[in-house]
Amino acid sequence: MSSLLVVRFSALGDLASTAPYLSCAARTHDITLLTSPLGKNYFSDAAYIHNILELKDTRLSTLLKMIPKVFDNTFDYFIDLHGNDRSRFLSRFARGQRLSNYAKAYRNLTPEAAIANYVKQGSAGQFDYFSILSMLPGYRFEPEPFEPKPRDYIVLNIGSSEKWLSKRLPLAKWQEITQILLQHYDLPFMLTGAADEVDYITETARSLPGRHEIVAGKTTLIELKAILKNAYLTVSTDSGPMHMSAVERTPTIGIFGATNWLRSAPYGPWSTVLFDRLRYPEGVPPARSLLEVDDYFGHVDIREGLAAISDYLQQG
Repeated sequence: MSSLLVVRFSALGDLASTAPYLSCAARTHDITLLTSPLGKNYFSDAAYIHNILELKDTRLSTLLKMIPKVFDNTFDYFIDLHGNDRSRFLSRFARGQRLSNYAKAYRNLTPEAAIANYVKQGSAGQFDYFSILSMLPGYRFEPEPFEPKPRDYIVLNIGSSEKWLSKRLPLAKWQEITQILLQHYDLPFMLTGAADEVDYITETARSLPGRHEIVAGKTTLIELKAILKNAYLTVSTDSGPMHMSAVERTPTIGIFGATNWLRSAPYGPWSTVLFDRLRYPEGVPPARSLLEVDDYFGHVDIREGLAAISDYLQQG
């Protein structure tokens, strides 16, 4: 088998989104992953990763110490799925063939082409991963098939970081969503989120109908992955857990407004995105991610999302 050194740092959602593509590559290639501490944590249970190298921080001294690990090991291919100054620097010391796409195909697409690409590929970000890995000899993207999920609970990932308050839905919208979900499925809810979101999630939960358990801030990353994997359905803001849910082949509805759903749609045909069609009547997202809190979600209808993935929910 050929050996690969794959570089991917970045945020949780970006890391999770690479998983289906890496698992396919692992069928014919041995993968060593160079990643951040967060990436090491996320992929720690991934049997398809042969070895994980950790870049503990972004200081130049740390980067220089990584050079021997890149240079002294003979990898057949160096695959840069990140494309920043750090990964480009390290690529100069790789002995194997370098595969990368620094231009990022999505950035050169017109809005019309981006929409067409989203319909065909799932999201432009996923197209980037596929376009790079498809350069590997023998690479075939054959994702794992969907398997019905147990009809036990629904995950609501309602939080977002303090930086991204613009991604948070108003309370009235979450009340509307949960009421409709109860009418359809009558399942309890698990509320997920980061430790710094617990107060917000707890306060929101007090006003939601139905049975619910708050697990935000109480789980490890691997435990959160298991919760998302075993959920019947996940409804989420644009976030890392949204992507984690989708790559675990859980039916997932991502709700967008201030950020780009063409760039960041969740993975798989069992997933879909919702946005306010009155605010964005042409289906074109904002040109940049918006930090300003505004009425982005007033006309989002959860029933539209349920209809889009109804075939996968009926199997549950």
